Amino acid sequence: MSARDDLVTAGLLGLRRHPVSTDGLPGAVGDVVRSLPASDAAPALLDALAVDAVARRAASVPPRAPGSAGAVAPPEDGRVAGPAAAARLTALLARTDARGRALLTVWLAAAAERGVVAPAAVLPELLDLAAGPAGPGAAVVPVLAARGRWLAAARPGWSDALARRTAGRTDADAAPDEARAAIADPTFGRRPASERAALVDALHAALVRSPARPDDEELLVRALADRAASVRHAAARALVDLPGSAFARQCQDRALALVRRERRALRQVLVVDLPEPDDGSPLLGPGTTGGRRAALLEALVAATPPHRWEEHLGATPAQLVGRTVDGDRDRELHAGWRGAAVRTRDARWAAALVARHGPDPGLLRVLPLAEQVEALVARLHVRRGVRDTSTQGVEELWDVLPTPWPDAVVDAAMHWMITGPPLPAWWQTGIGDRLAVALSPDPTTEARVRGASMRTTDPATIATLRDVADVLLVRRQMLEELA
Repeated sequence: MSARDDLVTAGLLGLRRHPVSTDGLPGAVGDVVRSLPASDAAPALLDALAVDAVARRAASVPPRAPGSAGAVAPPEDGRVAGPAAAARLTALLARTDARGRALLTVWLAAAAERGVVAPAAVLPELLDLAAGPAGPGAAVVPVLAARGRWLAAARPGWSDALARRTAGRTDADAAPDEARAAIADPTFGRRPASERAALVDALHAALVRSPARPDDEELLVRALADRAASVRHAAARALVDLPGSAFARQCQDRALALVRRERRALRQVLVVDLPEPDDGSPLLGPGTTGGRRAALLEALVAATPPHRWEEHLGATPAQLVGRTVDGDRDRELHAGWRGAAVRTRDARWAAALVARHGPDPGLLRVLPLAEQVEALVARLHVRRGVRDTSTQGVEELWDVLPTPWPDAVVDAAMHWMITGPPLPAWWQTGIGDRLAVALSPDPTTEARVRGASMRTTDPATIATLRDVADVLLVRRQMLEELA
């Protein structure tokens, strides 16, 4: 029995049943054990076992990927980041805070735009990011270049993630053909309801991106009869977006029959009827609560293309949105119009609804950039009330705009920050993180932000704006390092 076997046996059975001494251990393990402070027999045994385990791990050779024996990395095919840029990237990879991850994404995008690739030393960390569920995974791909792709092939987790990122897919995505085959399979109903709904959603996503196949409607109608409400709801949403489907036509005809125009005195009004009770309608999601007839009205209106309302009611979007609705059903009607405008990306209807109700992220995404800017600037010039301490609504609107923001939005954001009651300090961190990556890092914008910090007396706002200006300076330095 070897000295190591003696140690393991004593560790399992105990020193009383198998006495052993750690003094005579050979090699490097013995040298380390003899250098440890003197202790009783039991602690000395545990120390020796720990040192032995570490030594064995350190001496082991990790398995190679199939076919990788003797492989040599190819020559780099891009311009590798210089020393300053590489040091910056290494420092950003070491950060785990939200600001650090945001700046890492900015670095990766700027490097890709300039044709700069990451140095070899950080490729494993970047591949781990690409394989992770969150973070700037997709932004990693352009800076990996030839050596990064070669290294990814050595580990299945890296290579699979790289393939998904390159194709723009995630683990939750199913290929359209896979979804079609699964729905058509006679055993489809044996799958869990969540999986069945996900497959229908995958087919729906494919229909939005590319033309439908002849049998797609039949597959979705089959899913429309599923025993699970979540699957029926997913199928209904997909059929609404399938041009010419019988289900979509039925929804539209039903919605149009519920709304009519009437003249009252000297003005036109819209009269809205509630649909007949239909608790089993697949248009209603499984979590629908409250008045189901009102919810069904909204869902039917949302399933109808906006242009059909213009034809049916003989008026423009602005006229219809501004018209009085009889019977206090304007909330459901306008919410349905909003859903239809977002679903069909109808900018005319989105503009009319924004003019009436103000911007929201869904409608704002439908508008052209110039109209997005105009709507957001108007919203930022609405003075906050004393109790208006939440910034969530404004931050969601900010996220819609492409970066860097136009000057008009920068000025409006600075005005919003420094006027009205000061925002609580705990909201300022999130605002600062958004501004730090949304504004242009040019000297003029930095000066504009520093100037705004001098026009307020609130300490938290001053600190936030100065911090944002400092980050803009850092971003400008990053770009200079990548030049």
